[in-house]
Amino acid sequence: MFARISNYFKDLLSRSPLTAGTPHVPHPPEPQDQLNDPIDRLTSFYQETTADIETIAGTDISFGTVETTTVDHNGNATHQRRRTAHLLGDGRLVTSLEPRVEEGLKRPGVEGLCRFCLAEAIPEFEAGLISREELQLRALVSTGSLTQCEKCKRKDVCEHHCESLERLDGSEPRLCPICREAAVREDQDRKSICTLLSPWLKQNQLPISKDQEIQP
Repeated sequence: MFARISNYFKDLLSRSPLTAGTPHVPHPPEPQDQLNDPIDRLTSFYQETTADIETIAGTDISFGTVETTTVDHNGNATHQRRRTAHLLGDGRLVTSLEPRVEEGLKRPGVEGLCRFCLAEAIPEFEAGLISREELQLRALVSTGSLTQCEKCKRKDVCEHHCESLERLDGSEPRLCPICREAAVREDQDRKSICTLLSPWLKQNQLPISKDQEIQP
């Protein structure tokens, strides 16, 4: 199951989600679909809807804005603007497919897929605890969240799953969970070997001569 879903996401995002968005302006809804609220059906004289929607191909995820203007029989106009936002796997709220600057603030877009965020979400999806859309959102991360493992060089890993590890040699590489686990085992093996050899190493140390002891 994991391999099938993982391959699906790999094929999906190999085209880069930043270029997967297809701006789409749908036709205004038919009159019978425009007025969903019974009160609107009684009071509205005219309604116009415009939409600017971006989607990630092959997923249920879309970003964009829908604006609706409703005019009642007395000529009073009501304008509504709804914007779609999603919380991604790295915990950041994203309102558009590509990063943008709004009111002087940098807003993140969608950067790509984290393999390990996906792996954590799959058991919940298989258990029916989250929807297909939620699984997709949990696997995606925002702009600036992807990094590279210094050991295996994989790039489909977010900063949360690629943290630095202090090694016995004093280095602190950023490692993905797979390489991190292997590095921890390697350091543990080294500690065990050093512990076993410690008595033998002490016995074979050369004694310090008296001339060495009195030298400043």
